[in-house]
Amino acid sequence: MIILSVPWLPPSTNHAYYTVLKRVGRQTIPIQVLTDEGKKFKLETASHLARQHQGSMLYLHKDTPYGIFTVFFFDEIENKGWPKKAATRYKRLDADNRQKLLQDAVATAAGFDDCQFIVTGQKKEKGSPSCLIHIWNMTEGPPHGLPL
Repeated sequence: MIILSVPWLPPSTNHAYYTVLKRVGRQTIPIQVLTDEGKKFKLETASHLARQHQGSMLYLHKDTPYGIFTVFFFDEIENKGWPKKAATRYKRLDADNRQKLLQDAVATAAGFDDCQFIVTGQKKEKGSPSCLIHIWNMTEGPPHGLPL
């Protein structure tokens, strides 16, 4: 298993992608396109991973099934006014809608397609905004020490 760190958070899907309608024959289909913010994140993150985690990136190979588990750190994950002033205990910080763009950046840095991530998961914790990415080769058996 390798552990990669990224010192920033990916934008949420709402900020990373926009939908355009494309005409295909007689049909019009929606296509997801990266926003400028999404493109910038993917490029900077792939570059960061390639520079800062060179040795670890050598662990990743094309046509190999991987599991990926990400811990997203946010300044706060609980609403300060709960239960009296806030309707919910936890802030609306979706970790799962940040995972896709991060996986794309990891796959780009590794030189393969993110379809190789067979098992995925994420968790959010309080801390300085950043990501910790755990990746393991599925053919080597289950990993030990995942921060579940």
